[in-house]
Amino acid sequence: MTLRKILIIEIALLFFSIMQAKNIFDSYKGKVYSNSKKTYKLELIEKIGSYQTESGSEEMTTRIATLSRKNEQLIILDKYEYQFIIFDLNTFTNNTKPLKIIRKAKGKGPNEMIFPIDIIYDDFRDRLYIADLNNFRIYIYDNEYNEIKRIKLDFRPYRMFLSENFLYLNHYDSPTEYCIERIDLNSSEQIEGLFKPSGKGDFLEEEARNKFFIANSNEEENKFFIGRNHPNFTIYEVNSGKIQKAFCNPLLNKKKLPKPEYFIFENDKKVKGIYSFSNWEYSHSQKLLFTLTTLGWYELVEKKGLDRYICIFDEAGNTLCEHKILPYGGEENNIIFDEKNSVIYYATYGNIWKFKMIEISEP
Repeated sequence: MTLRKILIIEIALLFFSIMQAKNIFDSYKGKVYSNSKKTYKLELIEKIGSYQTESGSEEMTTRIATLSRKNEQLIILDKYEYQFIIFDLNTFTNNTKPLKIIRKAKGKGPNEMIFPIDIIYDDFRDRLYIADLNNFRIYIYDNEYNEIKRIKLDFRPYRMFLSENFLYLNHYDSPTEYCIERIDLNSSEQIEGLFKPSGKGDFLEEEARNKFFIANSNEEENKFFIGRNHPNFTIYEVNSGKIQKAFCNPLLNKKKLPKPEYFIFENDKKVKGIYSFSNWEYSHSQKLLFTLTTLGWYELVEKKGLDRYICIFDEAGNTLCEHKILPYGGEENNIIFDEKNSVIYYATYGNIWKFKMIEISEP
């Protein structure tokens, strides 16, 4: 064999290996799992649209909520009225009276906020974290809902996820960034994130197409990753940078989404398109993964014949539940799992939907 032929073969092999690395999520041919014998159904307990105050009945206007399992509280942030509404988890129902209502103000000063997009309670430290989309900051509040610190960011934060030592942050609708940022909760300092763009043609950087959510399977390792818009509706188990398995709800396996289009509207970035996932939760005690699917424009969703689902998966990737949400809302809602009572809360703009998770065993 001539030297020229050897060089051609080596170059071809090198190119093939590079392409494999760049397209790891595309080329992965993992099994798509089917429904398991063990399944769940979601039974609507009630649709909660109001609560009681001293002045009378008030409408539930919210899109973001979180739980303090330690304190057994449901914490709702009305992001337009800038107030926290805190309920007892065990007595939360329609027209119930909150434990307390704490009002804040719009602004950039202490205890003020501009446009909160996500909240999450840290039971380990008795703290609340708030992601402010338009103020490029994370606020840290104590258990009395007073601000104790704020962290300035160079990006607009979106969803937040907790482990024992880190707060993980997604970028909001950026067409060029894929990084999951990290804040060290012991020092409150921002540190190097996951999937940092390298500028070297990394597989995450190709065509600016991957947005990720993450879930911690334990307190030390980030195990599950969701590609929000590509590949569509696929969940990956990643260990030490390698994909162990990929799975998807069978009903959504063949669904294809249009590539999102980004544009500027009144100095604000908007996205015209559909994301595959809006939010998700992981239960450490029950080893279950909960996802809220389908986020985006009504017309495109209708054209593609899509619906919104709350799906439940086990760690093997089996689909244990597929609950269709009708009518499709399209907003950036979130789901919260109350492990003690096996209840899923689905927070929308004007209501909190309360579902009981009921196990169904085949005979």
